[in-house]
Amino acid sequence: MFNMNHPCEIGNEDEDENENSETEDSLEKEAFAVKTRKLLKKTNWISVSRALNAKWSELDEDELKNAPGLYKDRVDELRKISDYRYRTIVIPHDTPYAEVVKIFVRVNSQGTTLKGADLALAKITAKWPSTADEDGAVPKFKKYIGKLKRKGHEVDISIAIRNLVVSATNQASLDVLPNRLAMQKNWEKAEKGMNTAIDFVTGYVGLENLGLLSSPACLITIAKCFQVRNYKLSQEDKERLKLWAILANLKGRYALGASVSRLSTDLGYAEDIKQIIQALKTYVGRLEVEPSDLSERTGKNNSYLKMLYVILKEEGAKDWFEEISVSWTCMSRNNKLEAHHIFPRAQLSSHLDRGRSKAINNIANLAFITSETNRRLRDRLPEDYLPEIKPQLLEKHLIPSNPDLWKIDNYSDFLKERQRLIAEKMNSYWKIKEMEASLKE
Repeated sequence: MFNMNHPCEIGNEDEDENENSETEDSLEKEAFAVKTRKLLKKTNWISVSRALNAKWSELDEDELKNAPGLYKDRVDELRKISDYRYRTIVIPHDTPYAEVVKIFVRVNSQGTTLKGADLALAKITAKWPSTADEDGAVPKFKKYIGKLKRKGHEVDISIAIRNLVVSATNQASLDVLPNRLAMQKNWEKAEKGMNTAIDFVTGYVGLENLGLLSSPACLITIAKCFQVRNYKLSQEDKERLKLWAILANLKGRYALGASVSRLSTDLGYAEDIKQIIQALKTYVGRLEVEPSDLSERTGKNNSYLKMLYVILKEEGAKDWFEEISVSWTCMSRNNKLEAHHIFPRAQLSSHLDRGRSKAINNIANLAFITSETNRRLRDRLPEDYLPEIKPQLLEKHLIPSNPDLWKIDNYSDFLKERQRLIAEKMNSYWKIKEMEASLKE
């Protein structure tokens, strides 16, 4: 079905805390959805099949009889799909795979942009196909990704591809790929490097799940740092690499455009971790976290929120009522970790003016508690429910202790104070100032 009232620009809004309203709200942001009885009753949803095939007069008499002009315009745009001209290219069955890849790359250059890794995998397959005696590149990649998944690690095949290319060529770009012999020769090296990087991130850095990474590309840099040292890092280098891994994810080193060029820069400094940290500082301006860094940070998928979780977990933060340790990997549905809005969204939506609506999802308004506690609190205001919680539990979550800040009229002041507390905790916990000073030595 087609949503005639969908936003012109589909936003990346956070999900509601209430499970029932979550599905309802998120659905209205979609342009298309699978037909359901509930959607059939909604006047802003129309069957795609009917929109494309029925006469305008039939639609006007039924689905669009009370519809605003916007709906009719959008249905008209939808109907233009049937006017689109599709081109079919037939490739002879006996065409060599390498030639098929070349044709595909050229034809697709004017179409939907694919990830570089998608095209790289196609080219790698042409260079390293499966034979009767040996698995080719694709089965090897799938087998390795599957092995990681069974260990609880989700790694995209694009990261494994780029890691193999780096191991074989010392270059991050996928434009020039190694030949079959080089890939075969460096497969075990690449696998060992990635395994070591994953162990380092989950065991030493303290990220229990790779989903806490803002970009898994940092695994490639970490793998390279271990490889050039024959997997023997001094304690000083371990601490430096740990801080870099945290700050690279916190500051989004590889999360934005031109990430391949930054990855290439960092790989070039792999023999001197201080240089990698310095490159990060040059990129972001400073390593220290300031409250202003948190003022525009919103959403449950934010890198600062993920790194805050790492600290709170290590510091022994617990759920406010169940008093079990917060954990990304809780199995029970009731104990599932959720990012709770300290000041409820519903209450803030009616209280704040439209220009400040982004502040509702600021990470300083989010706390990690269990699903059970989240449902228990629902839309209660913090001035009502925070007094019921033990002060030491709130302190672990960096909740301001001044009760005046728990009032909705003081929401802005609450955000500023909690942003200050979070920034101070991040700087002190990771000893960022000391690390910055050591770069000058």
